[in-house]
Amino acid sequence: MSDKRTILVITATGKQGGAAIKAIDQTKFKILAAVRDASSDTAKSLGVDLVQGELDQPDSLFQNEPIYGLFLNLGSPNPVEQKQHGIALIDAAVKYRVKHVVFSSLDFCGNETTGASFLDVKREVEAHLKAQSSLRWTILRPVGFMENFYWPLYLNQVTTTWKDSAAAGKHPTHKLIAVEDIGKVAAEVFADPEQYYGKEVGIAGDELRPDEIVEIWKKVTGQTLQAKETPVFPPGIDIAFQYFIDNGFETDVQAAKKDFPFLQSFESWLKKTPFAHAA
Repeated sequence: MSDKRTILVITATGKQGGAAIKAIDQTKFKILAAVRDASSDTAKSLGVDLVQGELDQPDSLFQNEPIYGLFLNLGSPNPVEQKQHGIALIDAAVKYRVKHVVFSSLDFCGNETTGASFLDVKREVEAHLKAQSSLRWTILRPVGFMENFYWPLYLNQVTTTWKDSAAAGKHPTHKLIAVEDIGKVAAEVFADPEQYYGKEVGIAGDELRPDEIVEIWKKVTGQTLQAKETPVFPPGIDIAFQYFIDNGFETDVQAAKKDFPFLQSFESWLKKTPFAHAA
């Protein structure tokens, strides 16, 4: 019989879930990936044990074996569904005596809310998690994802709204994190739980001015960022992106890199992407 402790990874086929699966030390932990369809090629490609179930009725995810840790991240764009999933999973963690919940939330820029309901609902999930006296928890607070640059609208901000906001005296820099590194931080937290119980951990790998992003993009890809038209985001999401234009992330990048030396710079991340390979 294996003496490995089991970590249940929620939304395992998503970017953060997949990053956690790759990073968690499988010589010490068994990974159980929560998926909606265990027969799908995407689920099978994870290369770990699968458990099929629904997040709003999560008993089936927990009841087959003792779960030591829960990696929780909530990807639904629907705030009602996101809250339902988060609370149901936390309640199940209590019921099945999970020892450690690592919840990937976000850096709220020093404020309680953002005005974007699909983000603000994470505060309600955090509060529910903290209220469970039997659970040990750690909350991760990542900043803006480097992977967002795959979205042309997001990329076009660099030479438009980001540049304009800096010129207007708002925060001059933007803090970034690679999703891969969120998974690595989660793995570190599970591996050294005593250091992280009850803590909120900011995660940022780089901090750059818009002109520095333009310079790095040119250096790595050979392409010049030169969008002129202000990008128009879909309703709901637009509130979130405007909030992050108006408010700077709170995480101290140098402190984060001291705690987690593996955190990638934007340039290091960009060199591994198809943007660089196309150069």
